[in-house]
Amino acid sequence: MPDFQKFLNLNYYLNLQPEISSSSILVFLTVFSVMVLAGLAVNFLLKPKKNGDFRQKLGYKYYNFLLVMGMGGLVIAALRYEMIYFLSARIWLVLWLLAAIGWLLIIFKYQFQVAPRAAQQLEQRRQFQKYLPKKK
Repeated sequence: MPDFQKFLNLNYYLNLQPEISSSSILVFLTVFSVMVLAGLAVNFLLKPKKNGDFRQKLGYKYYNFLLVMGMGGLVIAALRYEMIYFLSARIWLVLWLLAAIGWLLIIFKYQFQVAPRAAQQLEQRRQFQKYLPKKK
């Protein structure tokens, strides 16, 4: 059974040259590569429009998140594989995870609060505009 007490110890995260297993590197590379590929797939599926709607802006937000965080994770995995002294510390993975959570919270706020409100205002503006006289 794994010892979970070590995760509560700050020295575990601040160890500047942690031991590493090839299976953990393989997991890191797989997860981060899938993130990059998913970001590229999202970008490929987005159809360019002149005036982007809210779904397209949301898609680009997910594309940027997946691509940037996936590439950053691949860099962290490469640094851990090469066992570079300061840059292979576990604290970088923790900081990467906190940055990913923060960025996802911002995206979720846009997706569930900002975009529906803006779409509703756009629909109200369209309803109002249809009663105004048009230019000849």
